[in-house]
Amino acid sequence: MADISIIVPVYNEAEFILPFYYELKKHVPKDIELIWVDDGSTDSTLAEIEQLAMLDSRIRCISLTRNFGQVAAVSAGIDFALASTVIIMNGNLTNPPSVIPVLLRKLADGYEVVNALPEANHKTSFLVKGLLNFYYRIINKIAPGRNGNDIISFRAFNYKVSDGIRQLKERNLFLENFFSWSGYK
Repeated sequence: MADISIIVPVYNEAEFILPFYYELKKHVPKDIELIWVDDGSTDSTLAEIEQLAMLDSRIRCISLTRNFGQVAAVSAGIDFALASTVIIMNGNLTNPPSVIPVLLRKLADGYEVVNALPEANHKTSFLVKGLLNFYYRIINKIAPGRNGNDIISFRAFNYKVSDGIRQLKERNLFLENFFSWSGYK
């Protein structure tokens, strides 16, 4: 069994599969399982993953029947993850694999959940930034007590956290909230 499960939800990201895979290989130990979750892609994403899986036995692929959204894809990946450490990240290279060793060191230091905060994106338009700020102001009014860690899509956590997620009976889980209220270190 692998020491680390890396869950990568993807949707219509065929052009990123190989570049992501080769960049990831530079920064992770050999003892991993790479779980791609194809969230109902309509392009050649699934075919790209399947071809890669024939070359690397560490690759597992979950194919959802339609697009259920990133949270459902991540939840499916967690259900199938076998390792004691789980990393969730995007497959379009917006989450740099070079950060993975830092996440693993923090887990080794005793943290149970480690979030990778995104760098400020100077390419994001003023309109998009304004809409996102408006959206999160509304969410914070509806669900006070949330914090910036709720919107992180690049994180690592240990087996206690993944077991906690699996024990939840909620199927329409807003997974990001779990990391705020669950109380893990």
